[in-house]
Amino acid sequence: MLSVREMSRELTMNPNTVSKAYKLLEAQDVIITVKGKGTFVKALTTENGPKISRENSTTTFRIGH
Repeated sequence: MLSVREMSRELTMNPNTVSKAYKLLEAQDVIITVKGKGTFVKALTTENGPKISRENSTTTFRIGH
C-alpha cells in the first residue's frame, strides 16, 4: 500500500485522516504495518475475514471525493 503521506497526496486528504484509517484497518486485522518496510494487506481467511452481519451490512466507507 502507499505510505500515509503518499496516500494523503493521492486522495488530497489530511495525513491524520489517512493515518486514522490505516490504524482502523490494522485494528480490524485487514492490514499490517512493518516499520521500515511498509504497509501490506493481509491475506483474508475465514478466521480473520471481515465480520458482516445484517446490522452493518449496509455500512460504507467513502474516501476522497
